[in-house]
Amino acid sequence: MDDMPFEQYCKAIDDETEFLSHEHTLNHFKELWTSNILLPPANAQDEKGMLDLAHQKVEQAVDNWQPPQIPEEKMKALEKLLTKARTELCG
Repeated sequence: MDDMPFEQYCKAIDDETEFLSHEHTLNHFKELWTSNILLPPANAQDEKGMLDLAHQKVEQAVDNWQPPQIPEEKMKALEKLLTKARTELCG
């Protein structure tokens, strides 16, 4: 799935509009409907089956989660930014 450019998010927020009328949404909305969660297999026809499937997928995602690999220079920049923010906000 292609993410909407950050600038479009900012513009929509600044303009206090929504995302449904954006060209990006029009071009990509069908991708949502190919989700294996929203269109579960035939063995999950009822509500309980769908909930069980969703629960199983959440557990798989948690079990397989790996922290992102963030380069050391980015971590240092983030730590510096957080330190500055804490100083400015908390005194």
